[in-house]
Amino acid sequence: MHSRTIEIKPYINWLQFQRIARHRISYLEYGDPDNSNVIICAHGLTRNAHDFDKIAAVLQTSFRVISISYPGRGESDYFTNKNHYNYQVYVKDTLFFFKHLNIHKPLWLGTSMGGLIGMSIAARRPQVFKGLILNDIGPFIPGSTLVRISKYAEQTPSFNDLTTAKQHLKMIYAQFGVVSEEDWDYMTKHSVKLNTEGQYQMVYDPALIRGMQVNSNNPKDVKIWPLWHRISCPLMVVHGAKSDILQPDTIEEMKRTKNFELYTVDYAGHAPALMSHDQIEPIRLWLERFV
Repeated sequence: MHSRTIEIKPYINWLQFQRIARHRISYLEYGDPDNSNVIICAHGLTRNAHDFDKIAAVLQTSFRVISISYPGRGESDYFTNKNHYNYQVYVKDTLFFFKHLNIHKPLWLGTSMGGLIGMSIAARRPQVFKGLILNDIGPFIPGSTLVRISKYAEQTPSFNDLTTAKQHLKMIYAQFGVVSEEDWDYMTKHSVKLNTEGQYQMVYDPALIRGMQVNSNNPKDVKIWPLWHRISCPLMVVHGAKSDILQPDTIEEMKRTKNFELYTVDYAGHAPALMSHDQIEPIRLWLERFV
Protein backbone atom coordinates (compact mmCIF):
# COMPACT_ATOMS: atom_id res chain seq x y z
CA MET A 1 0.00 0.00 0.00
CA HIS A 2 1.36 3.40 -1.01
CA SER A 3 -0.05 6.75 0.11
CA ARG A 4 0.08 9.58 -2.42
CA THR A 5 -1.50 12.92 -3.23
CA ILE A 6 -2.33 14.80 -6.40
CA GLU A 7 -3.03 18.50 -6.74
CA ILE A 8 -6.23 19.60 -8.43
CA LYS A 9 -5.70 22.95 -10.13
CA PRO A 10 -8.30 25.72 -9.83
CA TYR A 11 -11.31 25.34 -12.10
CA ILE A 12 -14.80 26.71 -12.59
CA ASN A 13 -17.73 24.55 -11.53
CA TRP A 14 -20.04 25.82 -14.25
CA LEU A 15 -23.15 24.12 -12.86
CA GLN A 16 -22.99 26.38 -9.83
CA PHE A 17 -20.76 29.15 -11.24
CA GLN A 18 -18.21 28.63 -8.50
CA ARG A 19 -14.44 28.90 -8.71
CA ILE A 20 -12.99 25.82 -7.04
CA ALA A 21 -9.65 26.62 -5.42
CA ARG A 22 -6.49 24.57 -5.81
CA HIS A 23 -6.62 21.56 -3.48
CA ARG A 24 -4.91 18.27 -2.82
CA ILE A 25 -6.54 14.84 -2.91
CA SER A 26 -4.88 11.97 -1.08
CA TYR A 27 -5.20 8.41 -2.27
CA LEU A 28 -3.92 4.94 -1.49
CA GLU A 29 -2.60 2.59 -4.14
CA TYR A 30 -2.25 -1.19 -3.92
CA GLY A 31 -0.88 -3.79 -6.30
CA ASP A 32 1.17 -3.45 -9.48
CA PRO A 33 1.16 0.20 -10.64
CA ASP A 34 1.61 -1.02 -14.23
CA ASN A 35 -1.46 -3.27 -14.14
CA SER A 36 -4.00 -1.97 -16.67
CA ASN A 37 -6.86 -3.60 -14.72
CA VAL A 38 -7.73 -0.77 -12.33
CA ILE A 39 -10.34 -0.55 -9.59
CA ILE A 40 -11.21 2.84 -8.11
CA CYS A 41 -12.71 2.74 -4.61
CA ALA A 42 -14.81 5.65 -3.35
CA HIS A 43 -15.99 5.97 0.26
CA GLY A 44 -19.15 7.13 1.99
CA LEU A 45 -19.99 10.61 3.27
CA THR A 46 -17.83 10.77 6.41
CA ARG A 47 -15.35 8.04 5.57
CA ASN A 48 -11.96 7.92 3.81
CA ALA A 49 -9.69 5.84 1.60
CA HIS A 50 -8.67 3.43 4.38
CA ASP A 51 -12.17 1.90 4.35
CA PHE A 52 -10.99 -0.29 1.47
CA ASP A 53 -7.67 -1.50 2.89
CA LYS A 54 -8.97 -4.99 3.66
CA ILE A 55 -10.68 -5.63 0.32
CA ALA A 56 -7.79 -4.01 -1.57
CA ALA A 57 -5.34 -6.43 0.07
CA VAL A 58 -7.34 -9.27 -1.53
CA LEU A 59 -7.96 -7.68 -4.92
CA GLN A 60 -4.43 -6.36 -5.46
CA THR A 61 -3.20 -9.74 -6.71
CA SER A 62 -5.27 -9.25 -9.88
CA PHE A 63 -5.88 -5.50 -9.99
CA ARG A 64 -4.28 -2.15 -9.42
CA VAL A 65 -6.51 -0.81 -6.65
CA ILE A 66 -6.76 2.93 -5.99
CA SER A 67 -8.76 4.33 -3.07
CA ILE A 68 -9.56 8.05 -2.96
CA SER A 69 -10.15 10.34 0.00
CA TYR A 70 -12.39 13.13 -1.25
CA PRO A 71 -11.87 16.72 -0.05
CA GLY A 72 -12.68 17.19 3.61
CA ARG A 73 -11.77 13.60 4.48
CA GLY A 74 -8.66 11.77 5.58
CA GLU A 75 -5.43 13.43 4.44
CA SER A 76 -7.08 15.43 1.66
CA ASP A 77 -7.44 19.19 1.91
CA TYR A 78 -10.48 20.73 3.56
CA PHE A 79 -12.32 23.37 1.54
CA THR A 80 -12.29 26.90 2.88
CA ASN A 81 -15.54 27.56 1.04
CA LYS A 82 -17.76 24.89 2.56
CA ASN A 83 -20.28 25.16 -0.28
CA HIS A 84 -17.76 23.31 -2.44
CA TYR A 85 -18.64 20.05 -0.71
CA ASN A 86 -21.07 18.89 -3.38
CA TYR A 87 -21.45 16.14 -5.96
CA GLN A 88 -20.66 18.36 -8.94
CA VAL A 89 -17.24 19.05 -7.43
CA TYR A 90 -16.65 15.40 -6.49
CA VAL A 91 -17.45 14.27 -10.03
CA LYS A 92 -15.19 16.92 -11.58
CA ASP A 93 -12.38 16.04 -9.17
CA THR A 94 -12.75 12.37 -10.08
CA LEU A 95 -12.46 13.07 -13.80
CA PHE A 96 -9.38 15.24 -13.20
CA PHE A 97 -8.00 12.41 -11.06
CA PHE A 98 -8.43 9.91 -13.93
CA LYS A 99 -6.73 12.28 -16.35
CA HIS A 100 -3.83 13.00 -14.01
CA LEU A 101 -3.11 9.29 -13.44
CA ASN A 102 -3.84 8.37 -17.07
CA ILE A 103 -6.56 5.91 -16.01
CA HIS A 104 -8.76 4.43 -18.73
CA LYS A 105 -11.81 2.15 -18.35
CA PRO A 106 -11.46 1.39 -14.63
CA LEU A 107 -13.86 -0.57 -12.49
CA TRP A 108 -15.64 1.41 -9.77
CA LEU A 109 -16.47 0.33 -6.23
CA GLY A 110 -18.48 2.99 -4.45
CA THR A 111 -19.96 2.95 -0.97
CA SER A 112 -22.99 5.20 -0.44
CA MET A 113 -21.74 8.65 -1.55
CA GLY A 114 -19.04 6.95 -3.59
CA GLY A 115 -21.71 4.90 -5.34
CA LEU A 116 -23.67 8.05 -6.21
CA ILE A 117 -20.53 9.60 -7.69
CA GLY A 118 -19.98 6.47 -9.77
CA MET A 119 -23.61 6.40 -10.93
CA SER A 120 -23.42 10.04 -11.99
CA ILE A 121 -20.27 9.49 -14.05
CA ALA A 122 -21.48 6.20 -15.57
CA ALA A 123 -24.79 7.76 -16.64
CA ARG A 124 -23.25 10.80 -18.28
CA ARG A 125 -20.14 9.11 -19.71
CA PRO A 126 -21.16 5.55 -20.60
CA GLN A 127 -17.70 4.54 -21.87
CA VAL A 128 -15.82 5.46 -18.68
CA PHE A 129 -16.25 2.29 -16.59
CA LYS A 130 -15.81 -1.40 -17.31
CA GLY A 131 -18.15 -2.16 -14.44
CA LEU A 132 -19.79 -0.59 -11.43
CA ILE A 133 -20.21 -1.94 -7.89
CA LEU A 134 -22.66 -0.02 -5.71
CA ASN A 135 -22.36 -0.66 -1.99
CA ASP A 136 -25.79 -0.11 -0.42
CA ILE A 137 -26.92 2.74 -2.59
CA GLY A 138 -29.44 3.13 -5.38
CA PRO A 139 -31.50 5.69 -7.28
CA PHE A 140 -33.89 6.40 -4.40
CA ILE A 141 -32.93 7.62 -0.90
CA PRO A 142 -35.57 8.44 1.73
CA GLY A 143 -35.26 11.98 3.02
CA SER A 144 -35.71 10.87 6.62
CA THR A 145 -32.54 8.79 6.49
CA LEU A 146 -30.58 11.75 5.15
CA VAL A 147 -31.67 13.70 8.23
CA ARG A 148 -30.35 10.90 10.44
CA ILE A 149 -27.00 10.87 8.68
CA SER A 150 -26.63 14.64 8.71
CA LYS A 151 -27.27 14.78 12.46
CA TYR A 152 -24.32 12.56 13.35
CA ALA A 153 -22.09 13.92 10.57
CA GLU A 154 -22.35 17.51 11.81
CA GLN A 155 -21.18 16.57 15.29
CA THR A 156 -17.65 17.49 16.37
CA PRO A 157 -16.90 15.08 19.22
CA SER A 158 -13.48 14.72 20.80
CA PHE A 159 -12.13 11.73 22.71
CA ASN A 160 -9.52 11.31 25.41
CA ASP A 161 -8.33 7.96 24.05
CA LEU A 162 -8.84 5.44 21.25
CA THR A 163 -11.07 3.24 23.42
CA THR A 164 -13.58 6.05 23.82
CA ALA A 165 -13.32 6.85 20.13
CA LYS A 166 -14.03 3.21 19.26
CA GLN A 167 -17.13 3.23 21.45
CA HIS A 168 -18.40 6.26 19.54
CA LEU A 169 -17.74 4.61 16.18
CA LYS A 170 -19.54 1.46 17.29
CA MET A 171 -22.58 3.59 18.02
CA ILE A 172 -22.73 5.70 14.84
CA TYR A 173 -21.54 2.93 12.49
CA ALA A 174 -23.39 0.07 14.13
CA GLN A 175 -24.96 -0.96 10.82
CA PHE A 176 -21.63 -1.45 9.04
CA GLY A 177 -21.57 -5.15 9.90
CA VAL A 178 -18.08 -5.03 11.40
CA VAL A 179 -17.67 -8.47 12.92
CA SER A 180 -14.43 -8.39 14.93
CA GLU A 181 -12.78 -6.20 17.54
CA GLU A 182 -9.65 -6.22 15.38
CA ASP A 183 -11.62 -4.59 12.55
CA TRP A 184 -13.16 -2.03 14.92
CA ASP A 185 -9.65 -1.18 16.13
CA TYR A 186 -8.47 -0.81 12.55
CA MET A 187 -11.39 1.41 11.62
CA THR A 188 -10.84 3.53 14.72
CA LYS A 189 -7.15 3.99 13.91
CA HIS A 190 -8.01 5.47 10.52
CA SER A 191 -11.12 7.40 11.58
CA VAL A 192 -9.57 9.77 14.14
CA LYS A 193 -6.45 11.88 14.61
CA LEU A 194 -4.86 13.80 17.47
CA ASN A 195 -5.63 17.51 17.55
CA THR A 196 -3.54 20.29 19.04
CA GLU A 197 -5.20 19.80 22.44
CA GLY A 198 -4.02 16.18 22.58
CA GLN A 199 -7.48 14.75 22.02
CA TYR A 200 -8.73 12.56 19.20
CA GLN A 201 -11.17 13.95 16.65
CA MET A 202 -12.79 12.55 13.51
CA VAL A 203 -10.81 12.88 10.27
CA TYR A 204 -13.47 14.70 8.32
CA ASP A 205 -14.75 18.26 8.11
CA PRO A 206 -18.21 18.43 9.76
CA ALA A 207 -19.07 21.22 7.32
CA LEU A 208 -19.18 18.69 4.48
CA ILE A 209 -22.87 18.08 5.24
CA ARG A 210 -23.59 21.47 3.67
CA GLY A 211 -23.52 19.78 0.31
CA MET A 212 -26.33 17.45 1.37
CA GLN A 213 -28.77 20.38 1.56
CA VAL A 214 -30.96 18.55 4.07
CA ASN A 215 -33.94 20.34 5.56
CA SER A 216 -34.68 18.46 8.77
CA ASN A 217 -38.10 20.12 9.03
CA ASN A 218 -39.11 19.13 5.52
CA PRO A 219 -36.79 16.35 4.29
CA LYS A 220 -36.85 15.62 0.58
CA ASP A 221 -36.39 12.17 -0.92
CA VAL A 222 -33.57 11.83 -3.44
CA LYS A 223 -34.81 10.39 -6.73
CA ILE A 224 -32.25 9.88 -9.48
CA TRP A 225 -33.94 7.21 -11.57
CA PRO A 226 -32.99 8.92 -14.86
CA LEU A 227 -29.31 8.38 -13.99
CA TRP A 228 -29.97 4.74 -13.15
CA HIS A 229 -31.72 4.11 -16.46
CA ARG A 230 -28.78 5.53 -18.42
CA ILE A 231 -26.13 3.24 -16.89
CA SER A 232 -25.05 0.64 -19.43
CA CYS A 233 -21.97 -1.04 -17.93
CA PRO A 234 -22.11 -4.33 -15.94
CA LEU A 235 -23.46 -3.81 -12.42
CA MET A 236 -23.22 -5.39 -9.00
CA VAL A 237 -25.19 -4.14 -6.00
CA VAL A 238 -24.24 -4.97 -2.41
CA HIS A 239 -27.16 -4.58 -0.03
CA GLY A 240 -27.19 -4.42 3.74
CA ALA A 241 -30.41 -6.22 4.65
CA LYS A 242 -31.04 -3.86 7.59
CA SER A 243 -30.33 -0.72 5.55
CA ASP A 244 -32.65 2.28 5.76
CA ILE A 245 -30.95 3.81 2.69
CA LEU A 246 -31.31 1.04 0.10
CA GLN A 247 -34.73 -0.43 0.82
CA PRO A 248 -36.40 -3.58 -0.60
CA ASP A 249 -38.93 -1.63 -2.69
CA THR A 250 -36.09 0.28 -4.33
CA ILE A 251 -34.22 -2.93 -5.13
CA GLU A 252 -37.34 -4.46 -6.69
CA GLU A 253 -37.80 -1.41 -8.91
CA MET A 254 -34.12 -1.54 -9.85
CA LYS A 255 -34.56 -5.20 -10.85
CA ARG A 256 -37.52 -4.35 -13.06
CA THR A 257 -35.50 -1.87 -15.08
CA LYS A 258 -31.99 -3.34 -15.24
CA ASN A 259 -30.05 -6.58 -14.86
CA PHE A 260 -27.44 -6.69 -12.13
CA GLU A 261 -25.93 -9.10 -9.62
CA LEU A 262 -27.24 -8.61 -6.08
CA TYR A 263 -25.43 -9.69 -2.94
CA THR A 264 -27.16 -9.18 0.41
CA VAL A 265 -25.31 -9.02 3.73
CA ASP A 266 -27.96 -10.31 6.12
CA TYR A 267 -26.46 -8.92 9.34
CA ALA A 268 -25.50 -5.44 8.06
CA GLY A 269 -27.34 -2.22 7.33
CA HIS A 270 -25.94 0.92 5.75
CA ALA A 271 -23.35 0.27 4.61
CA PRO A 272 -21.47 -3.06 4.72
CA ALA A 273 -17.89 -2.33 5.73
CA LEU A 274 -16.35 -4.76 3.19
CA MET A 275 -13.79 -5.86 5.77
CA SER A 276 -14.70 -9.51 6.35
CA HIS A 277 -14.23 -12.50 4.05
CA ASP A 278 -17.95 -13.14 3.53
CA GLN A 279 -18.43 -9.55 2.32
CA ILE A 280 -15.29 -9.46 0.17
CA GLU A 281 -15.50 -12.85 -1.56
CA PRO A 282 -18.69 -12.27 -3.61
CA ILE A 283 -17.17 -9.04 -4.94
CA ARG A 284 -13.92 -10.80 -5.82
CA LEU A 285 -15.80 -13.54 -7.67
CA TRP A 286 -17.88 -11.01 -9.64
CA LEU A 287 -14.72 -9.17 -10.64
CA GLU A 288 -13.08 -12.31 -12.06
CA ARG A 289 -14.83 -11.70 -15.38
CA PHE A 290 -12.69 -8.60 -15.90
CA VAL A 291 -9.30 -10.27 -15.34
